[in-house]
Amino acid sequence: MSSPPDIVLRGGLVHDGWGGVPRAADLLISGDRIVAVGSGLADGRTGADGPTETLAGLAIDVSGLHVAPGFVDMHSHSDTAVIADPLNTAKTRQGITTELIGQDGLGVAPFDPGRDEAWRSTLLGLTGHADLPWTWRSFEDHLAAIEAARPATNVGALLAYGSIRNAVIGMVDRPPSPPELDRMAGLIDEAMGAGAFGMSVGLVYPPALYAATDELIRAFSVVGRHSRLMVIHLRSQGDAWREAVAEAITIAREADVHLHVSHVCSLGRRNWPKIPLILADLEAARASGLSVSFDQHPYTAASTVLAQVLPPWVTEGGPARMRERLADRAARDRIRTEIAGRGRAGWENYAGLAGWHEIQVAGTSGQAGGALGRTIGEIAVERGQDPVDVVAEILLAAPGSVAMVLRRLYDDAGITTIMRAPGGSIGTDGVIAPHPHPRLYGSTARVLGHYARDLGGLTLEAAVERLSGAGSRILGLGERETLAVGSYADLVVFDPAAVTDRATYVDPARHPDGIHHVMVNGTFVVRDGVETGARPGRVLRPDA
Repeated sequence: MSSPPDIVLRGGLVHDGWGGVPRAADLLISGDRIVAVGSGLADGRTGADGPTETLAGLAIDVSGLHVAPGFVDMHSHSDTAVIADPLNTAKTRQGITTELIGQDGLGVAPFDPGRDEAWRSTLLGLTGHADLPWTWRSFEDHLAAIEAARPATNVGALLAYGSIRNAVIGMVDRPPSPPELDRMAGLIDEAMGAGAFGMSVGLVYPPALYAATDELIRAFSVVGRHSRLMVIHLRSQGDAWREAVAEAITIAREADVHLHVSHVCSLGRRNWPKIPLILADLEAARASGLSVSFDQHPYTAASTVLAQVLPPWVTEGGPARMRERLADRAARDRIRTEIAGRGRAGWENYAGLAGWHEIQVAGTSGQAGGALGRTIGEIAVERGQDPVDVVAEILLAAPGSVAMVLRRLYDDAGITTIMRAPGGSIGTDGVIAPHPHPRLYGSTARVLGHYARDLGGLTLEAAVERLSGAGSRILGLGERETLAVGSYADLVVFDPAAVTDRATYVDPARHPDGIHHVMVNGTFVVRDGVETGARPGRVLRPDA
């Protein structure tokens, strides 16, 4: 088979991915690498940073456009999407070339088909693709399945602590025994050896929400011995946000592990003033010697599974036990009381923080009476029902979990403050749902267009750094964090004046404008704004 022709991207303004001012330069790409950066490469003249050679390939004029290192989705839920839908156009069309999956402690491996169907059902509201058979068992098997699917994007994976806890003790609220802790430590060690970039935990999601701090220190100490990441969805991002950050710092310090905080955000208007305090807490931890980073998504709405509006005791034991409780009138009354703030405290009360008229149904089985894309509040008014009864009926009708969008939880000022803070990167946190949060399709364009260009919240160079080099540096992907001789040719060509996110809460599955070309490992996955059908992505592993 003949090798592909060399490619020159001619006349663009090239970003370094470190926040530097872009410079006019041509890029010569041969195979999967950048082999020259300079001027006159299309006609064989000497380049500034590479060899002199006559081009016998393809020259593409990108004059007036900006060329950046490929964008990194630092918080992706494409765990099964990269297998079921390997073209992954929701990501490639917005310039994403690398994704980090296995987030929030809600990963798909290890998986035992004989005993873990309840776990699979729990995750469907996040992962989608209910018809995809889960043929893997171990973490390594899952990576092999991704490699076999040949996705368009590069994929790095975190081990998910929820899947480990489920595999050993199930969805129950109790501490593990010493032998169970040993077994979990063995599974974590095995996954680190197989190529996990670290381990995630979601302390608002069962079963990890049942884990005490000392249990988490023991688990993440294994991750620390491999010098990998601790990626944490905090126990609270609302009323107990600072206490949750303090716990995360304690775990990371005791486990001797890099702390990466997922989707830094402040839930509910009453918690917005805490943002400077949280950023100061993270900076103080960094100044004390702890390695600290974070990601965020660039929207004023959140998204997760609908069951999260329920108090934790409702979901304890798995989907079957949840259904039994939701079918019970006395249990529903207790749920109503606690959501109204008159019962058990100590949990993230999303309905209390957002309000029922801001909770939009993002994915159902199609059996929920036209709920898709509508809010719980408006459905309750239309049916003359209490919102808790609406939620119960939707969850009882769905064969798996249901996704939701929580609107107006944040504001642009808070998002911009976080976006300027040191140590940050961007993740879509895009739930794979029939009516998803628009961030699944529009996140990178929203950073470049809405926050950098329109609001002036940060410079274009800083926005590019946040989207590209920042994530690559956190993951240790030195050959993908910048556009230099020897770097992998992961890149995106965009028009900063035109780049705009078009996805909305009403019509979320819309690709952005202004993204012209996207290359992964030297191959176009998007050319002139259209996906090419190529699938050159690779499974990435630390130190590989």
